[in-house]
Amino acid sequence: MEQISWKNSLYERIVSGNVHDLSTIEDHTGSGFGQWYYMGNGREQYSHLSSFAALEAPHTKLHKSGVEAAAAVRRGAVREAANHLTTMEQASLEVANLLDRLNAESKGQ
Repeated sequence: MEQISWKNSLYERIVSGNVHDLSTIEDHTGSGFGQWYYMGNGREQYSHLSSFAALEAPHTKLHKSGVEAAAAVRRGAVREAANHLTTMEQASLEVANLLDRLNAESKGQ
């Protein structure tokens, strides 16, 4: 759910034109999911599972693509922003699929 909230916040900023200060957009380590993954219960409970390790790349891509989309909007590059948002959504779907896999793997399925 954290990723949905992060994406919604990003979309709100893009739609409202509030993309002047990109430093206020949380990166992949500062988001709630990032804190769970890098410093919280996620690392403690699931770091031994392969699906946990696989989460890092798409989660990082999700945040990077979102910030790049906002930067493109700031420059007026709408088509480029749309491409970055597509990449962000694909990465988000990959994170969701990997979380399903993590859940199954943690239960021994």
